[in-house]
Amino acid sequence: MHGLVDAVRGVFCEGGVLAQALPGHVYRQGQADMANAVAETLESGGQLVVEAGTGIGKTFAYLVPVLLSGKRAILSTATKALQDQLAYRDIPRILSGLHMQVRVSVLKGYSSYLCLHRLDSIWNTAGQNPQGGAGHLGHIKAWSAVTQTGDFAELADSSGFVQFASALASTRENCLGSDCPKWTECFITRARQRALDSDLVVVNHHVFLFDMRLDESGAVARLPSAPVVVFDEAHHLNEVGVRVLGQRLQGWGLQQFCRDVLDVGQVLALGAKDWRTWLHAASHVMDLLTAMVTEVSGSADPHWNEEMQAPDGVDAVAWLRCCLRLKEAMAQIVLLLKLLESSDTKIAALRKTGDAQLRLLQYLMDPTPVGSFKWLELSPHLNWGLSPANLGPSLGAYFSEAQARGGKLKSWVFTSSTLGGDPEGSRFRLACGLEQARFLRLASPFNYSGQSWLYVPEVFPAPTDPLHSLEVARFVSQAASVLRGSTLVLTTSIRAMNVIGLALRQHFALHKGLEVLIQGDMPKVKIAQKFERSALDLYGGVVVVASNSFWEGIDLPGEALRLVVIDRLPFAPP
Repeated sequence: MHGLVDAVRGVFCEGGVLAQALPGHVYRQGQADMANAVAETLESGGQLVVEAGTGIGKTFAYLVPVLLSGKRAILSTATKALQDQLAYRDIPRILSGLHMQVRVSVLKGYSSYLCLHRLDSIWNTAGQNPQGGAGHLGHIKAWSAVTQTGDFAELADSSGFVQFASALASTRENCLGSDCPKWTECFITRARQRALDSDLVVVNHHVFLFDMRLDESGAVARLPSAPVVVFDEAHHLNEVGVRVLGQRLQGWGLQQFCRDVLDVGQVLALGAKDWRTWLHAASHVMDLLTAMVTEVSGSADPHWNEEMQAPDGVDAVAWLRCCLRLKEAMAQIVLLLKLLESSDTKIAALRKTGDAQLRLLQYLMDPTPVGSFKWLELSPHLNWGLSPANLGPSLGAYFSEAQARGGKLKSWVFTSSTLGGDPEGSRFRLACGLEQARFLRLASPFNYSGQSWLYVPEVFPAPTDPLHSLEVARFVSQAASVLRGSTLVLTTSIRAMNVIGLALRQHFALHKGLEVLIQGDMPKVKIAQKFERSALDLYGGVVVVASNSFWEGIDLPGEALRLVVIDRLPFAPP
């Protein structure tokens, strides 16, 4: 490790290793300063927080020191799309430039992987005439025979496919573990084993924080022990922690539980005649709760009224009545599963899942504990949760305890282009329990006033106007034609994305113009690659229309991206 800082300086200096190995690489003082600070932290241990303005090149600034250190590292970022960009584009480029070879793996959560056992069950039930997803099921069945990872990111992610694929993924609650007949072929098991054997493990904040929760509970953690942990897009850390470290009743999870129980209906019929009634009641009441919240909040996340113990705008008596009906139905289903669980491992697993959901429902119905708060979200199913009001102490205690564990130096790096803007990043550090961390702020090297224009049309349909999305498409068609592509359209809803994308596709088909890619046409990584290559004339001009997965962290350098169009404001604040 001695001399790591000097080695890093040699990579980032003018005319250094990166400049020689990567065509187009430009020396940036801010990038060199960040890389030096990361190297110093890796040598001495401790916590480093870096706010690196857009264009600094923060990914390379932490990757190079980590790789040159020779230490095992866990790299955590905000989304699955950013995981793939890091693992399949950024890390290979750096390794090629440094002439190094290390073992790299990607580990995501349960919902990202195909469950072979669930696929077999649905395939056997659907036979040759599956309902509501015949094309998807056949496509996934064929893909399952050739994929090495089982990661749904290898497939296109249209909204219809995502909804269908969710039924083919297991959850923490319903996974059969080593009792599963597909255990030795399981994609999640293989992904975890690859992580244990790797030098760099790329995860997302959800996976890391859930592993932290397992670690604190004394359960077996899934991530390998590593002396270096880097959080990219760290401004999401507290927000994700609220979801992961709290308790949450997921509407989708409860509906999936009901479908799973329905699959074992023949066995349940031996225990009670009215089991279908209770199953239908639980599913129906969950739909009612979702409808009640949607009616008063639209597509926005609703607010919880602590005094009324119900969502804002929802009749508290009606809310409580529905919760009691759901509780009664779930109690009856769990009781029946308990009577029959000795007959089948799947029923035993379902009993555990139902029991956990029933306890959580009661917990959410009880008065809110001091120091906690309740929250709701629509995604599109209703999620209802309870979380600590202040995660700082919990996160800080974990980081400190992990720092001291085993008597070994541990280095933590937290970085983002925006950490709140306040002096010394105190708001972010307090929220994450990092009051003692070293803080470094690096301004963006971009000359925004000289290198960019901001245009806001004075006359334009309101976002609520049915013609708004079509008018956005008309504007984009004119601007993108002049630029010959190089245009990214970001929308705040899937509906707007589809309306704008299809209108543009129709326009350019008639005028023999540009290629229009809509999020879901192909995996996100391939869309980004095709967009970037279009600037090198390997493809014709490209316009990409996308929603949430492309809002942040996607790197489209140079001439690849010349125009960004945002259909409406505001986006969710960082």
